[in-house]
Amino acid sequence: GWAERRERLARLGRDAPAEADDLDAALEALEGIAVDFEAERHRVTLRAAAVASSAALRGRTADTLTAWEVTLADALAARRGLTGPDEDATVAAAVAVALWRWAIRRWSTEPPTGVPLRELLDRAARLTRG
Repeated sequence: GWAERRERLARLGRDAPAEADDLDAALEALEGIAVDFEAERHRVTLRAAAVASSAALRGRTADTLTAWEVTLADALAARRGLTGPDEDATVAAAVAVALWRWAIRRWSTEPPTGVPLRELLDRAARLTRG
């Protein structure tokens, strides 16, 4: 469920390699849960269609992604020994979730090309870095 996914996201964020900056750590955490989505592509595709046609589901999805941002920011802060997220953690989490949003939208609404969701997320990250 969603609670388990958030806890896994938090754990992956906290356990990211020490040498990774906050954005890379957040992206690695999201890549870790992308595997779950890849295994359920049909369900994810059906949900994307439902979300596109329902304001209520779009709101729920926005709430979920906001919760992911908070979860990631908290995890990024914890991995650096902070008691709460600072500006670096908060911005990195927001950017990572925005990149996730682009990647999952593209992956779930376009015809299957065999490109893994993780690869689309990585591609989006590379585009932001020039």
